[in-house]
Amino acid sequence: MFTRLLLAQLGLVLALGVVFGGLFYVERNTTMAVLYADLWAPHLVKASQSAANDPLPANIQRSYTQPASTRPLLGYTPRFAVLRQSLRDRGVPLVDMLVSLSPTEPTLWLLVQPAQKTPVWLGIAAKIIVPEWPRRLLLAFSLLALLLVAGSWAFTRRLTRPLEQLHKRMQTHTPGVGGAWLAVPASRGYGSREIKAIDAAYTDLLQRMQRHERERDKNEGNHHLVG
Repeated sequence: MFTRLLLAQLGLVLALGVVFGGLFYVERNTTMAVLYADLWAPHLVKASQSAANDPLPANIQRSYTQPASTRPLLGYTPRFAVLRQSLRDRGVPLVDMLVSLSPTEPTLWLLVQPAQKTPVWLGIAAKIIVPEWPRRLLLAFSLLALLLVAGSWAFTRRLTRPLEQLHKRMQTHTPGVGGAWLAVPASRGYGSREIKAIDAAYTDLLQRMQRHERERDKNEGNHHLVG
């Protein structure tokens, strides 16, 4: 029972940790997407309106054909959905987004089409492509998990120990062998209300059995005297 309760608690804690960790991860990445949009939007607007021979802002690439080795961002939502909408809200005439995961640094390619101009692909070196967990956050989650495991173990041990003592008490009871088995209640004052009730009922049963055995012995003694 101890093992099952402990595993159930750890499973619940793990499920809650996954849910809250996932929510935190999504909120963090969507917030970062808005910040990236604020940083990139002025440069992207300027680059989309520039002529083919005009110099581009720093860290922006340009291509009039779809770059090679790119793929869609279907697997990188919802942060890219937020980034796409945030760029459009800031005046970037965005049509499509692709990603190029090069060995050195990922590149986000944006297809923009200003009014009365030819569509152009603008590339930005973007670490937002690769999801990252801060080391301090991972350390905090690890320490929290250890504390939860220790707390769950202590709570489960405290909860199941009275049951184990009561079970041992029942196993060691031998009918007709004095009254030593009536001593030391299994709950010892710290069991749950239900365990204390079971323990009290068992103690009462043993006491009644003891009285019954004494009365039986007394009646048998009187019967022998009469006989």
